Amino acid sequence: MTRSDSINELATALAAAQGAIQNAKKDSENPHFRSKYADLAAIWDACRAALAKHGLSVVQSPRLVSAGEALWLVEVETVLLHQSGQSISDVLAVPVGAVSPQGVGSAITYARRYALASFVGVAPEDDDAQSTIGHDRDLREDRPPPRKPAPPPPAKKPAAPPGPHHQRVKVLGIVQRPIDAAGRVKFVVTGDDHKTYSTVRYEDATAAKTAHEAGLPIEITYTVIDDARVIQSLRELDPEPPL
Repeated sequence: MTRSDSINELATALAAAQGAIQNAKKDSENPHFRSKYADLAAIWDACRAALAKHGLSVVQSPRLVSAGEALWLVEVETVLLHQSGQSISDVLAVPVGAVSPQGVGSAITYARRYALASFVGVAPEDDDAQSTIGHDRDLREDRPPPRKPAPPPPAKKPAAPPGPHHQRVKVLGIVQRPIDAAGRVKFVVTGDDHKTYSTVRYEDATAAKTAHEAGLPIEITYTVIDDARVIQSLRELDPEPPL
């Protein structure tokens, strides 16, 4: 945690504000666990008036950072300010499940909510943390959902030959998907043949993205593993000559 040279006035004001701050209402629903939790707006509703009354304010600044190959984090710096100019601050980082506007926005909101609650002392009894970061089911859930009858097993498809295969395609899109709770991800490339090809190598995703932006075709060498097309190599091709 970073702090100003003195925080005596800030500490006094925060102690007074916390005497008036209430627990946040659990007014949002997590569809994954059928449970209620306190969202970011509820955290602010619980503390905004008390903070303002005692000369306190909060500034939160998000940023997207790379944490190594194929792993991105959202960092949110939270600063608690007092009208005297005194302050304390710290940074909370959470992994991004999918590098998309929705995935990054969800991670920012999640980090802002927990950082704000921690800084000002709001105590929501929140059940949605596990689904946000991909951990195991929260054991505090009141009761498990009713069991659904198992669907009949799908008919087996003839196994595709393992390969290697070669395919010339133009890239229609690239998405990043989490593999496990440890933060590992894979990249899924969709071609104009309406098939998907996956890789865990960042350099393959980068080459596909470059070709997509340039409008150039690529040649994918892949093998078939459990009906999935796994990229072995990927290279950018020259554009096809006009007819």
